[in-house]
Amino acid sequence: MEPEVADDKSARSDLLQLQALCTAADSDAFLPISSEEASDQHMPALILQLSSIVQATVDLAVTKGILNLKGTMPQASAERIGRYAYLGNEQQSGLWIGIHFSLWKKHGVTPLWAIFGATDWGRARESQALLEPWAAQKRVFATSHERRQLCSGP
Repeated sequence: MEPEVADDKSARSDLLQLQALCTAADSDAFLPISSEEASDQHMPALILQLSSIVQATVDLAVTKGILNLKGTMPQASAERIGRYAYLGNEQQSGLWIGIHFSLWKKHGVTPLWAIFGATDWGRARESQALLEPWAAQKRVFATSHERRQLCSGP
């Protein structure tokens, strides 16, 4: 269809926009699960392995004094599985760490994320100044999303 509109810049722009909208709609479309997919044990095994990685990471970070769990709770929803924690022992900056399905789908970098909220609890602005240079040096993907500073592993 593009050759017909090659000389018409407005029509070509409209066509490109329509293609982009169709692509976006396709990526968010509901795909029913086949009986083969439902009985395939690979996906639940992967989610259990990822959950174990999150738990082992949190346990190690608590042991080393990097994270503090005092007054925080695990959290799960349709979008993410993880837990809240504080950085260090001072409880000055909080974060959520775990598997975030929507961010994994959007960025495709990793299923594992650390999220610093934009509130006084998460202190994303203060964290961003420290995280961005570290992420650049370590080649760790970091991005801002919905007024939050997000950081993922390599």
